[in-house]
Amino acid sequence: MPFNRQFGFVVVPVDGAGNVDAATLARTAAHELGHGIFSLRHTFSTKNFVPLPQGTTDNLMDYSGSTATQLNKYQRDLIHDPNRVLFAWAEEEEEGALVDDKIIENILTGIRNTVNSNGNELKISDYYTTTYSYGVEVSKWKVVDFGEGNKFTVALYLHKVIDEANKNIITLLNKTEEIKKRNYLSVNGNCLTLYFKYKERENIYGLEIAVPETEAEKFKEYLFPTFIEKFKTSSEQAIKDAINAVGNNSNPACNICTRAAFYYVIGDPVLFPKKGSCLDELATCNSANPNFKKGLINNEGSATDIVSDLADCKTNELKNYFTEEVKLETETYEEFWKRLQAKTDQGTIIIGTYKTNHVFMVVAGGIYEVVNNIEHTDGRYLDEKYKQKPILEQSDKYGFSFATRGITKVPRILECGVTVKSSNAPLYANMDYNGALLIKWYKYIKK
Repeated sequence: MPFNRQFGFVVVPVDGAGNVDAATLARTAAHELGHGIFSLRHTFSTKNFVPLPQGTTDNLMDYSGSTATQLNKYQRDLIHDPNRVLFAWAEEEEEGALVDDKIIENILTGIRNTVNSNGNELKISDYYTTTYSYGVEVSKWKVVDFGEGNKFTVALYLHKVIDEANKNIITLLNKTEEIKKRNYLSVNGNCLTLYFKYKERENIYGLEIAVPETEAEKFKEYLFPTFIEKFKTSSEQAIKDAINAVGNNSNPACNICTRAAFYYVIGDPVLFPKKGSCLDELATCNSANPNFKKGLINNEGSATDIVSDLADCKTNELKNYFTEEVKLETETYEEFWKRLQAKTDQGTIIIGTYKTNHVFMVVAGGIYEVVNNIEHTDGRYLDEKYKQKPILEQSDKYGFSFATRGITKVPRILECGVTVKSSNAPLYANMDYNGALLIKWYKYIKK
C-alpha cells in the first residue's frame, strides 16, 4: 500500500476450498496499514533507520510469515509522533504515477502569478483533477529551478482533492506557516511548511508545501514577492518626478521617468547623465540639490542619449551594467515578450528602447492581457479622439494592432510619452505592433 494513502490492495493466498487463513489476512492487512497510515518502511528498506536482511526478524514490517507481528521502539515512536512522518510521503519516488511531473512547478508558478496579479484564490483543479468524490491525496517532491538563482527543494501535498472543481479552491494570503524539524528528502532538520486552506471547506488544508529552512526566505520571496510593490511605488513616484521636472502632464519625459524609476528600484544612478541631473527638476537643478545624481549617460542624458549609449553597451562604459536581450529564432514575439515579463517578475530590471528617441522600463506585475479596441478605429487607424486621450483600460492606443494579429499578451511597462504617463501600461500604449518589433531590450546585470 503506498505511503499515506487511504486505499490499497491486499492479496493473500487461499486454500483448495477458497478459504483465507484469518491470521494471514489480519497480519497482511496490518502490514499494509503500517505503510498507508503510519508511513512505516520495510525493515529491510535501505531508507530505514537500520536496514536488516529480509525475512530475519519477527517484525510486522518484514516478510517473515503470519506470526511476525512485532514492532520496534522507533516504529512505535513514529506512530505516536505524526510530525515526524508528516512529509514521509515525500521520500518515496514517483508516488502517484498519474500526476503531472511538473505539477510542483505549475502550482508554484500559479501561486506566484496569482499574487502578482493581486489575486487570492488558486483552483487546484487547474493542476490536478479527479472523478472521485471521497477526496484524493497527491504527493510529489523534487528540486525545481526557476532560473535567476531561484532553485528550491520542494515537497508538495494536495489534500482531499474532490471531483467538484469549485470546492478545490484554496486561498493564498491567509496562509499558515511554521518552521519545524522534518525528516524528508535529503533534509534532516528544520523546514518551512506553508499551509493553504480550502475556501469552501471549513478548516481543511488543501495544500501543503515544504522547503528546507535554509531556502525559506528566498522561497517566500519568490512566491510572494515584495519587489512587486517596490516596482509599483517606484514607478508611481517616478511619474510624479517626471511631471514635476517637465512642468506638465503633456510633455514627453520618458528619460526622466525611466531613470528615476530605475534608481528607486535598484539604487543605481547609471542612467543619469555624467554631468549630473536631478530626479524631479531640470531648470533649477544643481549639485547642491539632494536629488542630484551622476551616471554614465553622455551629453544631457536625453532619451536619444540613453538609446544611443545602450545600443553601444557591448563596448562603452555600460558594458558591465547592461546586456542586450534578443529574441530566439525558435520563439514567437509573444513567447519572447512573455520571457521578458517573467524575468522582470523574478526581479530582473529590463529597459526597452524604441527607434532613436524613446525609452521605458518593464515593470513587475504579470503579463498584460491584450484588449481589442477595434471599435475605436476605422479598421486600420485609431480614431482621432482616442488617439489624443487614450484610455489604457480599453487598450488604447494600439491594442487592436496586436489583437488582430493574434497577440494575446504583452509586457507591462512604465510609459511616460506625450499622451500616456502610466506606471501600469501595456506595451501598446504608445506604439503599434510593427513599432514593437523595432524595440531593443536591455537587461541590467550589475551585481
